[in-house]
Amino acid sequence: MKITPGFYDAHLTGGPSQYFSIDGLTPQLDEKGMLLTKTLNLALESGRTVRLTPSKFSPLRKQNNSFIITNPGHYLPEVQIPVGTYRVTYEGNMAVEDPHSVVGKPGTMLAVSLTNYDGSTITQSTDKDHFLVGLYKGPNKHDAGQKQGLLQIQKNRLLQVSMTNVIDSNTRILLTPVKK
Repeated sequence: MKITPGFYDAHLTGGPSQYFSIDGLTPQLDEKGMLLTKTLNLALESGRTVRLTPSKFSPLRKQNNSFIITNPGHYLPEVQIPVGTYRVTYEGNMAVEDPHSVVGKPGTMLAVSLTNYDGSTITQSTDKDHFLVGLYKGPNKHDAGQKQGLLQIQKNRLLQVSMTNVIDSNTRILLTPVKK
């Protein structure tokens, strides 16, 4: 299959994939703005299919004063969300990691990060280029989890959203502008 390099929205059918779930793509959760390059190899288990459609990069939906993200993927500053400082929070039920489980039951992890972007490739990030807010629910009172964080969205820094082990289809990330 020949794919033109670029950004695509991905929809997975036939069950979850351990090979093709970069930022949390599942049959219930499409991935938006996935960057496909000439060198990327795609693999899927038998019975799985992925439909790729060119990304439209529509502005993020707003509710009250917050921008709402419901899918993992990549989002473009100045196109989908204005540059600026945002308080990052979430709504929805989160699975809690069970550290004592023999099977290592993973918890829900939501991550919002920034990485350099030159218009066609995502370059390797360094500590000063990569800003990350990880949101999760802790297993006990000693680790209550991370419920919010601050993120500085900047021009030429791609907004990457990862949503892994999501159990609640209503889970969403809220980005609320911080007034100076």
